[in-house]
Amino acid sequence: MIDDHVVDEEPWPWGGEPIYRNGVFCGLTTSTAFGFGIDRHICLGYVHDYDPSTGEERLLRINEFVNKEARFEVNIAGKLYPARPYLYPIPLPSVVEGN
Repeated sequence: MIDDHVVDEEPWPWGGEPIYRNGVFCGLTTSTAFGFGIDRHICLGYVHDYDPSTGEERLLRINEFVNKEARFEVNIAGKLYPARPYLYPIPLPSVVEGN
């Protein structure tokens, strides 16, 4: 989920945008959409863990890679936007009609 993005003023993601973890390239978005229920852009993509000294791909330990001291950003049209990763479906706001 993309944060700090003004949808009426800034370019929208289309897919193929670079993903960064703690300032280091780690993958690309594959598809994007606007989540009307959460009022934010949602980007799907693949991430990889590359060894910083050799550039070789390492075994991805997903919980450590995503959850432990990780700050993700997505580059949309040359500007980095903070992104919150989710391993499971995004929790949607509750809507109770008639109350």
